[in-house]
Amino acid sequence: MRSSVFLLGIMSLCLPACQNQSEHSQPRPPESSGVSHSIEQTPSQSGGLIPGSAETEAITALQDRVAQQPQEIAARRELGAKSLDVAAGVVWTVGQARLPGGPAAGAVVRNQAELAARLDASRWAAYLLEWQKNDYATAFGTLRGQVPASEVVHVAYTDSSCVVLLKTSLR
Repeated sequence: MRSSVFLLGIMSLCLPACQNQSEHSQPRPPESSGVSHSIEQTPSQSGGLIPGSAETEAITALQDRVAQQPQEIAARRELGAKSLDVAAGVVWTVGQARLPGGPAAGAVVRNQAELAARLDASRWAAYLLEWQKNDYATAFGTLRGQVPASEVVHVAYTDSSCVVLLKTSLR
């Protein structure tokens, strides 16, 4: 009981960081960020390729486009084409959260930002999974349901944000 209250408290602190898409800064290349680990098209355990930084940035840009133009089905389809690896059975999504205090932020703040970024990426995964089922018909911003199980593949911190690359099973 105590742990669920604690988790609820953490989520209530983190959600505002991922709710306003327009306030997120774009991820910076690894050489300009505070802490980052570069991933370039490496094999994943599921047999597919982990998206590199260019692919991750393209997914982020498409997610931003869908958020800004929620009724545009073409944008959803383009995001699906970029994010879905049907052969490997995975969906790749990116989550972003503000990092109050920048790179000098303490461990608790960094963990909260990472959790918020993971929730953001999970939300995108939930939409992509739903859109696969109904040919992209569900309007962005209307989905209610469970967050799918997923795996954080990469975390990067910039001066002002935390960016998470998430892998979710299509099955």
